[in-house]
Amino acid sequence: MIRVGVIGALGRMGRLVCRAVVEDPELSLVAAIDRTRDGDVIGPMIGAGKVDVVVSSQIETLLQAETEVIVDFTRPGEVMSNVRWAIDHGMDIVVGTTGIGPDELNDINKWIEAEGGEANVIVAPNFSIGAVVAQRFAEEASRFFPAVEIIELHH
Repeated sequence: MIRVGVIGALGRMGRLVCRAVVEDPELSLVAAIDRTRDGDVIGPMIGAGKVDVVVSSQIETLLQAETEVIVDFTRPGEVMSNVRWAIDHGMDIVVGTTGIGPDELNDINKWIEAEGGEANVIVAPNFSIGAVVAQRFAEEASRFFPAVEIIELHH
């Protein structure tokens, strides 16, 4: 069973991720980090009344919960400090937050190297199957057209 903690647990995507973790028999939701509703039980907020994980505003809760993998769905202004924290603590992190560009990816690589490569970081700013398919179509189209533009709109 993989122990998962979610940062941004009470946002739109954070709630979906928490629910998906709870529903997966190979995963266990052990921490829910969010600035709001500190001290409340997350179960009723994600439609899983039997889940008794308490929402915390403190990132250190991930350590206390013995989290193995972190999922980050916060904001562009917060995500890099969360990634740095995960790397510094040797925790794997999946980032679903948008706003990470080439410069930030370079910083992440430097941090991983400096810490000895113990942590893994996956940056996946779009979890939509449609977006993944659109990216693949854009790759294929670029072979045949001088210019291709894909515009993804959501929310």
